[in-house]
Amino acid sequence: MVKKIRVATVFATDSDRYSGQGVVVITPVGKLRDVVKPRGLIPQEAEVGLKMTAADFERRSTIIIPLKRSREILKGMGIRVPIRVSTSDPSTDLLDLPKLSCEQIEQFVREAGNG
Repeated sequence: MVKKIRVATVFATDSDRYSGQGVVVITPVGKLRDVVKPRGLIPQEAEVGLKMTAADFERRSTIIIPLKRSREILKGMGIRVPIRVSTSDPSTDLLDLPKLSCEQIEQFVREAGNG
């Protein structure tokens, strides 16, 4: 699930406008092995459905960081996430973002875990 960091940051940006408290939750795939994973619907999001509650996902997570910190880490890596995303379809904002390499994902997780 860690590979979805840039996607999570875009969706946290969208949800932040509702609550003002968007977060990015990082959960290693190994902690989700027992969870049913229905097929995703939107290819550009690399969506992975999980048959579990948000609370259960959070309990299994290893890192939870505020949206602001996620954006700072990505910016430091040369990836800028829009401050505002499309209110009707945040997935359109994903088309303009580069996919993270394995090395970038590892860097993000390291920095998020140290913050």
